[in-house]
Amino acid sequence: MLKKKDGHVNWTKPAEDLEAFVRGMTPWPGAFTFHADKRLMILKAKSISKEVIEPPGTVLHGFPDELQIATGKGGLSVLEVQGASGKRLAAANFLRGYRLPPGTVLR
Repeated sequence: MLKKKDGHVNWTKPAEDLEAFVRGMTPWPGAFTFHADKRLMILKAKSISKEVIEPPGTVLHGFPDELQIATGKGGLSVLEVQGASGKRLAAANFLRGYRLPPGTVLR
């Protein structure tokens, strides 16, 4: 039986595995990560084939309306996210109100 803590994203895993993990954890217990002690729920994501040199969990450079995160192998593009406010948003809308500059490390 799944527990809430089972949804914590392990960024050292390959992007393809994390894409499947997000799908498998939605809706319960939900895939989540932390930024500055705030829980961010990842509701929809897609793996991207991108050469990544940053440590896993690091927000990557991309277009201003994209949220791409380094993984153990490749990158993960977060498409839908839910912040502490509890509202489910597309990544572009979420980033308009919540700053996650490139280089930020999620845990």
